[in-house]
Amino acid sequence: MVKPASPSIRIKTPYVGVYYRFAKRRKCADGKLDKCYDITFKRPGGKTVYERVGWRSEGYTIEDAIKLRGLRIRETRHPELFKPRKPERSKGITVDEAWDAFKQNWLPNLKNQYHTEKTYERYIRPRFGQRYILTISELELEGFKQELLTTGGKEGNGLKPASVAQIITNFKRIVNKALKWNMFEGRNPLSGMTVKNSFEKRERYLSREEADRIFDGLQFVSCPLYKISRIALYTGLRLNEIINLRGRDINLEQGTIHVRFGKAGERTAYIPKDFTAELARMLPPDPAALLFARADGGPLSAAATSLAFAKFIDSAGLNEPGVDTLHKIVFHTFRHTFCSWLAIAGVPLYTIAKLAGHKTISMTQRYAKLSPSVQRDALDHLT
Repeated sequence: MVKPASPSIRIKTPYVGVYYRFAKRRKCADGKLDKCYDITFKRPGGKTVYERVGWRSEGYTIEDAIKLRGLRIRETRHPELFKPRKPERSKGITVDEAWDAFKQNWLPNLKNQYHTEKTYERYIRPRFGQRYILTISELELEGFKQELLTTGGKEGNGLKPASVAQIITNFKRIVNKALKWNMFEGRNPLSGMTVKNSFEKRERYLSREEADRIFDGLQFVSCPLYKISRIALYTGLRLNEIINLRGRDINLEQGTIHVRFGKAGERTAYIPKDFTAELARMLPPDPAALLFARADGGPLSAAATSLAFAKFIDSAGLNEPGVDTLHKIVFHTFRHTFCSWLAIAGVPLYTIAKLAGHKTISMTQRYAKLSPSVQRDALDHLT
């Protein structure tokens, strides 16, 4: 019996451009590991494209993959035969047409252009690209959302709620722009869609002992990751904000950090006095240089840095076996700990919101229960 390959490895079949890969754990009704069929072909211009066909547990077969690849090849070689008919006025425009206008007129304004385009090509186009926007029902969209949450990942596992929320947000924004530009008349079927972000429920924050244990280990594993983690805990900055910091962004005399790539735009963060000397040793000789950079001088990858931290946490056994996602220690736990420690120390929620760069005070409300004594003390002023 041949042992299945790693879930991340595509295995070539005897048929040209047709591959399959195994799921990590999920099995089909016959007890065998589920597997997904993929196809590859070239777009005009020579760009190689990989497209997921579907999982065996969903009823897809290798014959489906062969047929779909043949269709894609014909579409590429003879686009005139597959060119969609001009949309009927009652149906408006297709999602692909809305995307083409968005890509040309609005995408260049976004700083996350690559991620937005990748999201569309991988998740939205295969399901809704040829559909007229006005024919898409809210029920279909809810089904799409649930599929992403349960089987949308590379290995057939579900995507994180935050990732699904970003996909839905991008989809909604594309359609909204088409509406604004009078490309069709009607309403956006995605207007009422939301994805509850599981991080809003995240309760995990570090104790002082846990933080010390993490830092004690990190300093021997990776000096840059150790320093990045220290900044995250003592300033509350997000990972992406830290890896984009340059020497000129830090003013030690004023105790401030100019955050240029914040989630909600530019903002000012503050440096604790006891952390000033340590941060000073991290500054590069050239004020224009990044605090943390690759060998070529470019910024570190947030995904790679986060993954390196996750591997360290797992190797150190700091996450208990079987712990759920909401209670795992991840890099973002530093930011959650920053806010939690401030709340425990009695810092007002409004101040915590400003220090953390929260868009609204409602994002800070979950820390209220960590400072009940402060709320009780406030009542003493009534008498």
